[in-house]
Amino acid sequence: MSLEFLLRTHQHRLRGEIGSKATKPELEIVEVSLQHMANGGIYDQLGGGFHRYSVDAEWLVPHFEKMLYDNALLSRLYLHTYLVTGNPLYERIVEETLGYVVREMVSPEGGFYSTQDADSEGEEGKFFIWTPTEIEAALTAEDARLFMLYYDVTQEGNFEGKNILHVEQDAQTVADKAQVDLETLQASLKRSREMLFNCVKNV
Repeated sequence: MSLEFLLRTHQHRLRGEIGSKATKPELEIVEVSLQHMANGGIYDQLGGGFHRYSVDAEWLVPHFEKMLYDNALLSRLYLHTYLVTGNPLYERIVEETLGYVVREMVSPEGGFYSTQDADSEGEEGKFFIWTPTEIEAALTAEDARLFMLYYDVTQEGNFEGKNILHVEQDAQTVADKAQVDLETLQASLKRSREMLFNCVKNV
């Protein structure tokens, strides 16, 4: 709600101060926050939707519970920011988040579940953390290489010896490092996300 307030403040000032530098700080705060959340471990990079909160300053390690109200408010905020900026990242996050809600938080009777537990089979975050071995077993060698490079997956891990998926660098930078073109990287990542999500879903 604080970010929504800042976005509306930006829009209000923009109407009265067209072209003024004074209109930018509020929007910058909103965009930096949304981009860090979307790229961090607080966001489910495979299944969409946001975890309840982050336990660190980098938005990396979440409390793995997912709340209906968080995802409702955040999807609306990302939508409003997309309408203001036209940034396709925000549009994607809206679509993925609402897709998650419809897929996993709607009951057979048509109502909504309020929360999704942090634990899976008695282990916190089990379905959201990965090892290189698990990724390599599910993907082709090249897809695994690109996926682990983009989502910063390492042998050491970043959470109890495993990896919370997150994005450290933009896609073009990763493509350059991997010596592939951007379209090849994006197609590979899309393929890999679908494959790994299906692995989790079918466990």
